[in-house]
Amino acid sequence: MPYTQIVEEQRGCVLLITLNRPEKLNAWTRTLNRELESAIRKANENSDIGSIVITGAGRGFCAGADIEESFHAPLQAGEQPALNGGKKPGDSQWVKLLRESKPIVAAINGVAVGIGITMMLPADIIIASDRARIGLFFVRMGLVPELGSSHFFITTRRFCFGQ
Repeated sequence: MPYTQIVEEQRGCVLLITLNRPEKLNAWTRTLNRELESAIRKANENSDIGSIVITGAGRGFCAGADIEESFHAPLQAGEQPALNGGKKPGDSQWVKLLRESKPIVAAINGVAVGIGITMMLPADIIIASDRARIGLFFVRMGLVPELGSSHFFITTRRFCFGQ
């Protein structure tokens, strides 16, 4: 499957997956989600790949959900917005996929807000550059944090901050 919102690059036994919507600070979309899941599943099936690194193109890692694509466009078309990734509660297998995958390193290289950080909390290692800006603003918006992010933030010891 040709990807439109991510780029894959195998470097030895490591698969580098880059979120590739830099003009939107790599904002999350349903397409981006499907492509990430597909690339991770393919990597898990490939015996030449030992680990996966996920990062973002440009100056942001992932600026959260793309509100235009996820909410405004579907509403204008008379469709249901992409709440919970367009899935029914309990359908999400993202956390399970990451926790059962080969080692996954999240390389946070810029803005990581909302789903832009929560989607990476189940990763095995999270490395944040000195340019990383991480934010969870769910409560300010009257929303419950997603994907068990409260649990992962409280229990995680996997953050590395550096140059």
